[in-house]
Amino acid sequence: MLRRQLLKTTALAVAGAMAGGLRAPKTAAGQQTAPASATNRPIRIVMGGYSPSSTAFSLALKRIGDRLKARLGDEVDIKYVYNVLDLGYREDDLNWMVADGVLTLAYQSSGYFTPDFGTDAVALALYQDTIKNLFGEYEAISEGMFRWLEQRTPKPEEMKQDQYERTLRARAFDISRYMLPLATNTSLGQIVNARTLETQISRLLSNPFQEVRTLGALLKDAARNPSVNINQEKWAGLVAEVRALNADLGERAAALHRQVER
Repeated sequence: MLRRQLLKTTALAVAGAMAGGLRAPKTAAGQQTAPASATNRPIRIVMGGYSPSSTAFSLALKRIGDRLKARLGDEVDIKYVYNVLDLGYREDDLNWMVADGVLTLAYQSSGYFTPDFGTDAVALALYQDTIKNLFGEYEAISEGMFRWLEQRTPKPEEMKQDQYERTLRARAFDISRYMLPLATNTSLGQIVNARTLETQISRLLSNPFQEVRTLGALLKDAARNPSVNINQEKWAGLVAEVRALNADLGERAAALHRQVER
């Protein structure tokens, strides 16, 4: 709890500094009026997450920001904090960071997978309690391992304190991750050829567990659909500009664009 209060205080202070002082001065009558520059100040939007800028999650944030910027222009000022872990925060800090206005929006995994227990409420309750206990143990062991490593690993003189703590916490999480339940939602990226992908899907679909077969079905559907092209709108706009300058050349560009979409 103390850690959260410290993080919240620090984060709010930084957010306030970034905002550049939005508090309106009081008038002689005690009422507040917005300064003239406030009407021209763009709306600040800060998007955050817990993965590097190259991941699909971060690219999705960037796509949302680009579309907002394209539609609203100078009315918005969009910033990105792709990985809050790099700043010493944790994934579960995103909830209060959004609630308290440190971030405007953020993504977060849904926690863990819950199978269909039908009408067996007792089994469902037991499952959920077990999951919560495991997550609790994970957090407790992570914090304990961090303190243990902190006592036994001196900070190099050339290393900054925040970098030192992030390094130890990463190591602590790596040790305690074995306490995470197998039902924990996570992400996996892979680069495979079509034959390997076909083998993976076949094995998943033939698994005796329904949740594994569901993953196989989702992977199969994803393989059938075209990949997301984050430059789609930019290319379409470029084709329109070319068509406006030269109709024949524009049609040729549109034909090439359609081939790329396939």
